[in-house]
Amino acid sequence: LGYSQFDGLIISTSISQNNVFGTGNRVSFAFNNSSFSRTFSLGYFNPYFTDDGISRGYNVNYSETNGREANLTAFDSRIIGTSVNFGFPISEFNAISTSIGYENNKLSGDGFFANQVLDFIQREGNEFDILRVSLGYSYDTRNSAIFPTRGMFYTIVGEAAIPNPGKSLEFYKLSY
Repeated sequence: LGYSQFDGLIISTSISQNNVFGTGNRVSFAFNNSSFSRTFSLGYFNPYFTDDGISRGYNVNYSETNGREANLTAFDSRIIGTSVNFGFPISEFNAISTSIGYENNKLSGDGFFANQVLDFIQREGNEFDILRVSLGYSYDTRNSAIFPTRGMFYTIVGEAAIPNPGKSLEFYKLSY
């Protein structure tokens, strides 16, 4: 709970419970609210979906942003999304991760947009679907995930929005 001159009243909470009900699974929930932004997310993760150590998780999210209230430009955005992800252990220190997700994005406003927003809406439309896929590799030799004293952790992830029927956006991203 907080207050700022820019954001107004800020309410934020996040709960993540490992080993929920003694199953070894994790459930998470997050909520953030301010004068111009509202976000909800819900997640479920099973680190041992199979006996071989393959993990599986699900995420659902909802986000609203009021650009005028944030002093950005006169637009509102709404994003609804969901995803499923898997992790595959390759060895003691190496793993591959993959995910697929869907987002529906909608922009609206009163017409007094910044030129960049107006150009984007004229080119792409104000509602579109994004089908995201990602593939990642990680190398982790840390002796502790929280306060490691030796080892290293590297990860590289490629993400792309692939074409799908209807109005869609396409992009790619590489993170290291």
